[in-house]
Amino acid sequence: MRWLSAVRLDARGMRRLLGSLEAEIMEALWVGGERTGPELHAAMGRRVALNTVQTVLTRLTEKGLVARTGTRRNYRFRPAVSREEFIAAATRELAEGLVADFGSLAAVAFTEVVRSAPPLAADASRPAGGAGTRGDH
Repeated sequence: MRWLSAVRLDARGMRRLLGSLEAEIMEALWVGGERTGPELHAAMGRRVALNTVQTVLTRLTEKGLVARTGTRRNYRFRPAVSREEFIAAATRELAEGLVADFGSLAAVAFTEVVRSAPPLAADASRPAGGAGTRGDH
């Protein structure tokens, strides 16, 4: 499934791959689990209209990132994929697109970046200092 429509090079973290509000909603769902739109809106603690949160949840559902259950007035939303699954698929999608457009120049750039990255930065999907990180050997 294709999830990327744009990559924001000036953003950091999940906001590079998703819109700012999409990223905030996905992070809240990944951390807090299944919720209704109003529960998610309250948990976000932002001055964004509930209607806006509901609209973004609908878009995330259409993209296949969020699963929705229940009836219209009582929809419950949960992540359809884990954070790690999303990152793996989205970065692969990005890499495939760059290699398709720029060939070996993109592949060489990836290799150089990985070789020069600090050990923990090379695998951002794992928690720093946790078991399985490259720096714990």
